[in-house]
Parts: sequence; structure tokens; C-alpha cells
Amino acid sequence: MRLRRLAANLALAAGSTVAFLFLIEFAGRMLGYDAGFFLLPSPTNCLRRDSLLSLSFRPQCSGNISATLTTTNSLGLRGSELRDGGKRILSAGDSCTWGWRMKDDQTYPAVLERLLKERGAPYDVVNAGVPGYTSFQGVEYLRERGLALHPEILIIAYGFNDVFHTGDVEQQIETERRLFPVLRVDDFLLNRSAVYRYLRQRNEVKASAEREQRVTASKYRRNLAEMVLLGREHGAKVMMLSFWGWLAPEKEHRLAVIGVAEELAVPLVTYKGPLLDSVHPTAEGYEKLGAAIVDRMVEEGWVR
Repeated sequence: MRLRRLAANLALAAGSTVAFLFLIEFAGRMLGYDAGFFLLPSPTNCLRRDSLLSLSFRPQCSGNISATLTTTNSLGLRGSELRDGGKRILSAGDSCTWGWRMKDDQTYPAVLERLLKERGAPYDVVNAGVPGYTSFQGVEYLRERGLALHPEILIIAYGFNDVFHTGDVEQQIETERRLFPVLRVDDFLLNRSAVYRYLRQRNEVKASAEREQRVTASKYRRNLAEMVLLGREHGAKVMMLSFWGWLAPEKEHRLAVIGVAEELAVPLVTYKGPLLDSVHPTAEGYEKLGAAIVDRMVEEGWVR
């Protein structure tokens, strides 16, 4: 009898707790908590957890990230399939390369491919941009995956994600490897609970004041140089892009790009066109950027 009473009390307590949590969640959604933006895998955005890079895209997938409709090929990269034996340009970067809020054919790699074909230079321009990537992930991607595609030309463009004060990205990825089951639970709750997202967002804002940058300026410079050298070791001509505005507060990172380009004699194209926000180019801007890259390639004698 006592066991039955205990079981009934435990069931009542569990039911009350579930009901209370449900009411909090319902209230949070009704009040419209600003839960911020988290870049994480969801059933609709094609992202997946990746032990090497933290996140990558699922192959052969159609999805939507922040109003950006996108499709991936069999490599999990944005765009169409690569031709066997075709000449390749590998565009490695973050959301500025991937094409934030752009259609698949509006990104700078897509524009560059079209402009080159119009000149009789039929390259496959591989869009290896991924939102949120830092220069550290760029090094890892090139070393383990990207250069295996044997590009004739490598274009490197990383920067904005390096400066965020969310903690060292190398340590972050290492921690994710060790706590993968916990990470899956965190992803689940972030995708399904407005209250949990709100609390996590508040915690991230509070903690950012005490955390270091994802990639410090000195490590950023080292990573850029390593990517250049990796590309050249694999026989690729290397170009760098900078999306840093001249008034960007992250002066050390902006100057690091210029410094590496000068020291290693790497052609550098700096984007100066219109922006959707404080970071990402517009469709018109990508057209101008594609043309500027072609002009620089002609100047370097890489294409006619």
C-alpha cells in the first residue's frame, strides 16, 4: 500500500513538473521572447554536426537558413555537381563566400563561373563557403578535404567570424568532440524550446564579455599564411579576398590580410561594394566582385 502511494506521489510530482514546464514554454512563446539566432543543425537547414569542423552541410540536400534557400551537391557544398576532369577553382570561405540571403546562382562563385565561361575559360568554381566558419576551420577543411579536389586556383576569404568573443574555436571544437551526446541534446532543445533558446542566448551575451576571440589576430594571420602555403604545395595558384571595410573596428585582423598578401606575394581583391547588412554583399555587389576577380586573374595571367 505504501509503495502504491509513493508511486502515485512520484507520478503526480512528475506530471506537475511537466505541466509547469509546458506552461512556461507556452507563456514564453506567447510573450515572443527574443531568442536570438543560433547556427545549428535543424530538420530544415541541411546542417549537420561535424567532428572536424563543428558544422558542415549534408550532401544532396535542399534547405533554408535565415531566408536563404540553398541546395547542396554530393560533396555537401552549395551548387551543382562537379564535372569529372574539369578545371576547378576552389572558393573557400564563410557566409560571404556561401552567399548569405542569395540564390544559388547569385553567389560570387556562381557569378565567377559564369563570367569565366563567357570568356572561354570553363572552370568549375566550387563554393566551399560555410556560414560561421573561421580561418581555423578553413585550414582544417583545405588540409583534410578541399585540396583533394585538385583546384588549379584557390581563393581564400575568411574573417568576420574570427573576431567574435565566444571562446577559442579550436578548444570549442575539441570540447564538442568529447561532449557530442550532450551537444545533441542542446541542439534538440534549441530547436524546440523558445524558453531554452532565450536562456541560452542571455547566457551567451553575458559570457561573451569574459571570453576570448574565436581566433586572435596573430592566429588569424598564421592561419591565412598556412592556407596560402597549403594551396601552393598542392600546385594551386592562390588569391585572397578581403571583405573588411576600411572603417572596421577589427583593425588588427584587417591588416593581417594585407600583411599576408604582401609577404607571400598573393593577389588580393578587396570588396568595396554595397552591403545587405554590415557584412554581406548584395546581389549587385557579387556581380561586381566576380568581375573584379576576373580582372585580377587576367592581370596575373591566369586566364585570358
